[in-house]
Amino acid sequence: MAVTTTNFDASATDTLIGTLNQDRPSESKVRIEAYGDFGGGTLTFSYSSNEGTSKIPLNVSVNGSAISMTAAEGFAWDAPIENDEGAILLYATLSGATSPDLNVKVSNPQDA
Repeated sequence: MAVTTTNFDASATDTLIGTLNQDRPSESKVRIEAYGDFGGGTLTFSYSSNEGTSKIPLNVSVNGSAISMTAAEGFAWDAPIENDEGAILLYATLSGATSPDLNVKVSNPQDA
């Protein structure tokens, strides 16, 4: 997977931040990092395996709460490998922000 960086300079919903090609097993794990000024906002994440028709929140664990950030940090996420539809799309939503200047970087942990 190519390393991608997406800038948020305003609150935004379901912004595409990365695409995983599930034909490549090395892409089943990604690292997501957020850094910069959150502008008082909250960043949440979701993914879709059906071209964005439905989105599923990225959770801390199977039955855990959705991952959210209000300050710079990063985490690793294991993408579901049972997807037969090809790509898994990663999305971020920044809500409640005032004049943010925030970057979200998506990479393979080996490339981070």
